[in-house]
Amino acid sequence: MFYQRSAALLPTRVSRFQTRITIALLLLALVPCGSAAHIFAQGFEKELDAPEKVEVQVKNLRGRVTVIASEELNKKVYIRAESPKALMGDDDVRAEITEGKVEITTAPARDESRGERYGNGVRRGGTADDERIDLVIRVPLRARVKIETGDGAADVVGNVASAEVTTATGTIRADVPLDALKYSFQWTASRPRFFSEVELPEVKERRGGVYEIAGRFGDKDAKETERIKLELVTSRGVVLFGVSDPATVPSDLRPRPLTESARAIIRSGDEDLTEAIRKVAPRLVGDYTQTLPPPKGDAPGFAARSKSRSPLATPIDGRLARLNASVTDRNGRAVAGLTEKDFIVFENGEPRPVHGVAPATAPFNLVLLLDVSGSVEERLDFIRKAALSFLSTVNPQDRIAIISFRDDVQLISDFTADRTLLAERIKRID
Repeated sequence: MFYQRSAALLPTRVSRFQTRITIALLLLALVPCGSAAHIFAQGFEKELDAPEKVEVQVKNLRGRVTVIASEELNKKVYIRAESPKALMGDDDVRAEITEGKVEITTAPARDESRGERYGNGVRRGGTADDERIDLVIRVPLRARVKIETGDGAADVVGNVASAEVTTATGTIRADVPLDALKYSFQWTASRPRFFSEVELPEVKERRGGVYEIAGRFGDKDAKETERIKLELVTSRGVVLFGVSDPATVPSDLRPRPLTESARAIIRSGDEDLTEAIRKVAPRLVGDYTQTLPPPKGDAPGFAARSKSRSPLATPIDGRLARLNASVTDRNGRAVAGLTEKDFIVFENGEPRPVHGVAPATAPFNLVLLLDVSGSVEERLDFIRKAALSFLSTVNPQDRIAIISFRDDVQLISDFTADRTLLAERIKRID
């Protein structure tokens, strides 16, 4: 679509356009041509030539470090640095090669307002995320690795010759082959917190309040070229060992005995759920399993039992069978007053006569499950009143069991129709 415009206005617009171009060119001219190596960005990659038997030392107090031993790298060390917010220059991550050793360090955090740096990894007036730098380093197989972080996590993955990792509060994850492994995990300023998918020996307390888990896996007489040495030291961090997917690690790693619900799952024979519990507490599961009688070969598992259903029809004599049917309206409410004329029954495609329709009066077995965990501690009185009110709404012949759960499940009352007993048990819940 075209429209007319006064010619007197055109020169002004052209003049403004020319002015903008002139300003833009002037700004570009102010940027020195030699500053390309110092342009700031939020990430960069670098590849270094390295000797065959390389030692890689990494110090990063501004974020996490991930070291991966890869078959694809032969006499090469690949470095990728990323930052969610900080603008990195070529002096923020330094990499030097000296006498078979690759040293990778991140510079102390920079105060953007003053242009100063501080060794604690956090700039004054800012946050850790503002100066965070995460490193991913790929090294050749059988490389020797040393990592130091502060509160950043440290990951060692793959077939390395040795790994020495030190953190303050950062989580340490090691996923290395177990064929010929010697390992030591130490906590220097806290009780140990760890998660392992393989069974580890008991924690031992050393001098100075240091806790250690140490031992071996695999062949202790293996060749030097096949051995792996793992030394992980943290002040207050978490150690994850043999964990391929950190997302599967529970949030609470405090050592606790097996709960009654966990024991019930183990007794049920459900392999998947038992294996999940074993990952959290392998020693406790192993000890408890030894106390159980051997499983019966022909006994159905928990999953098989849960899928079993009652028969569709119960034979009464040679000519009649009883069927249970539930009839509800669109709102899910039971429909009453039904007769034989309201039902049609087929067997193998042939209609069968219906002899008598009667409402079911058999009592139900109901389980009342009460949440009394810490999140609802202030509402226990309300929970008790609601549970007592529930008792008066069900059929007097119905049998009710009451279970509460906090840190563990607790059987308050087994199945019973005694409302007085149930009310007394509910009042005792605290």
